[in-house]
Amino acid sequence: DVCGAALTHRADDDPETVRNRLEVYRRQTEPLVAYYESRGTDLRRLDGDRPVETVQSSLIGALGREGGR
Repeated sequence: DVCGAALTHRADDDPETVRNRLEVYRRQTEPLVAYYESRGTDLRRLDGDRPVETVQSSLIGALGREGGR
């Protein structure tokens, strides 16, 4: 806390919530990724841990390679 204001804690940012989100990802999303990869689907991965403009540009580029679909 640099500015001296009171810190707030978001309810969706506690360790239990994060653990739950990761577990849901492992149970529900990872199997889908594996399924589509095993079928040879043109699955694209984008790094969302970058500035919004960079992610948006990557997404538009990935969609553009599909012929505008």
